[in-house]
Amino acid sequence: MKTSVSVIIPAYNEENIIGRAIDSVLKQEAQADEIIVVDDGSVDNTSSVASNYGSLVKVVKQKNKGLAAARNTGIMSSSSEYIAFLDADDEWLPNHLYNFHELLLKNKYLKWYCSSYQRKDESRILYNSSVHTRDLKNGVIDNYYRVEAKYNFSLPTVMIISRELLIKTELFNEDIRQFGEDLDLWFRIALTEPKLGYSNDISATYWKREESITSTAEIDIKRFINRVQRTESYALKSGSKLRIKSEPLIIDWINKVIRVSIKQNNKHVLRYINNYYGNRLSLLWKSLLILGIMAPYKIVKIVIRLKDKKQQQ
Repeated sequence: MKTSVSVIIPAYNEENIIGRAIDSVLKQEAQADEIIVVDDGSVDNTSSVASNYGSLVKVVKQKNKGLAAARNTGIMSSSSEYIAFLDADDEWLPNHLYNFHELLLKNKYLKWYCSSYQRKDESRILYNSSVHTRDLKNGVIDNYYRVEAKYNFSLPTVMIISRELLIKTELFNEDIRQFGEDLDLWFRIALTEPKLGYSNDISATYWKREESITSTAEIDIKRFINRVQRTESYALKSGSKLRIKSEPLIIDWINKVIRVSIKQNNKHVLRYINNYYGNRLSLLWKSLLILGIMAPYKIVKIVIRLKDKKQQQ
């Protein structure tokens, strides 16, 4: 018997592209059981466009509360065993749900799943995400924290998660309004379900738009590091074993804070990280951190470029 799947599409002022996302769900080789569009306070015709699909799409309207709240509304409005997330400005390839069902048949114990995707703009493919086969065993990732730290693979648009597990984990944190509400939830899920299914078969397109939030908003470093510390607190409360297990991902996030702080020349945050995380960093990142604190900004930028170039070789 096929597992039931509800698709949640949160949308805010997406009248021009919401149809592309919905159409990509309707073109799936394995059909979804329901499609729920959550209109998060749009002032354009997003709801009207979605409603034109008739009974194929359920439209839920609410005041603007942000992405986390919109996804939570969709989850609570759903009726299927599994929830598949799709952002309104992205789209699935026809194989997405089929691949999920096939992997679940082979690994019935799995509670969540993710797949590879292509990152595109209007003219070209920018990159394809993937996880090396050495980190996969029969389509299963054994340790989310370690593998996420290596590949940063867990994009919401390719996530499919048990509805029961989402509710058990208390859904998305609606207090996180920018950058990280998804990562915070995946982190909490992995505390009890570290194993997840993964397919390297590309099954979605993650579109780059210049006007999107992730393209235009300057990263708020204070909010970024506060989110990291809030998320880490769940592991700290869960005991030393889980804190140690989650360490690779926490440090990966801290390394990103270091990079952003250097880019924005925020020596105050760099000093804070040195005080609270310095002894947990690798020699390379500890050196970059100290360099960021002590050296002129132009010199640090040159060092980072050389580091990135060496990693790409």
